[in-house]
Amino acid sequence: MKHTGIITILLALTSLFASCDKGGADTPIGPEDMTMNVLFIGNSLTADAVEHLPRIFKNMGITNVNLYAVYRGGFTLPRYVEVYDEPNSCALFYCRAGHEDWEVWDVKQDDCLKDIVNLQPWDVISIQEHTGAEEAWSWTGREENAIKTLVERFNNAHPDHLPTMVYLMSHVYGNVRYQNNVLWEKFDGDNNKMWETCLGFIKPLKERIPINTIIPCATAVQNLRTSELNWTHPMDMSRDGVHSDKGITRFCEAATVFQMVFKPRLGKDISDCTYTYDVSNTERGSLCTPVTAENRTIAIQAANDAVKEPTKITVHDIAGTKTVFYLYPVSITYKNK
Repeated sequence: MKHTGIITILLALTSLFASCDKGGADTPIGPEDMTMNVLFIGNSLTADAVEHLPRIFKNMGITNVNLYAVYRGGFTLPRYVEVYDEPNSCALFYCRAGHEDWEVWDVKQDDCLKDIVNLQPWDVISIQEHTGAEEAWSWTGREENAIKTLVERFNNAHPDHLPTMVYLMSHVYGNVRYQNNVLWEKFDGDNNKMWETCLGFIKPLKERIPINTIIPCATAVQNLRTSELNWTHPMDMSRDGVHSDKGITRFCEAATVFQMVFKPRLGKDISDCTYTYDVSNTERGSLCTPVTAENRTIAIQAANDAVKEPTKITVHDIAGTKTVFYLYPVSITYKNK
């Protein structure tokens, strides 16, 4: 390893989300305390959720968080178990505390997950299942064994410093037929139905696995998709039907991660963020909507609504406040601006 300084269902789920924010992530730390080390493990959907975090930290004056992200495109959690101690099986990205961007963002698969986990004690470890794969659509014995195995290995790596375990519920696919057949083959072209299916994964996860916190990025993005920002967006707030728009949608996910993981420990709120991102791209596959003062507020509200109501899709609409129920048990709350 070359790195040395590195890396009912709705009611039931509502209570599960509410009860999972406990453990180490709630322990406040201040600027004078030890630096917080956070490890994210997942695929490109985790990469979407954490991409903007370093620049958000820089904007908010946060200088005591080291960020690490383990990436392998398309990987599921059972697959990470299978290659856990194999070399050249994943990529490691990191951003040292006080820096404003990822210092290594290289998709070369030249790292080993076991080596990364053993590198140092972790304050938080986040895992993410691939919402575009069947592993995230139903709870199976294989999935349960894989997650239990990973958590056990994480705990055994540093038994005197157990990490807060976090599950990142990543976004579901956009309602556009571009690099995205799964939505039509499995969910009738309805990403609310896909979201609700992935939501059902959370109940057994929380009941059977010692997970401290659930990050509802999927709900935040569904909230964002109902906003005015999506009225003219060509790819349903995605860049290719699968991955997030590189600007505002990624920011919305990062805001959700911030509120669930970092706000309890740092005592700062994403609502105080004044971050902007002026990169723009209208090409399919690389779509990037700049983050501005105006749309940042909408994205933050989408994130905060997801944190408050992780099992509901909240819409900002001039029609007033009402709830719409689909044939499947998805509830949508409309809220005045």
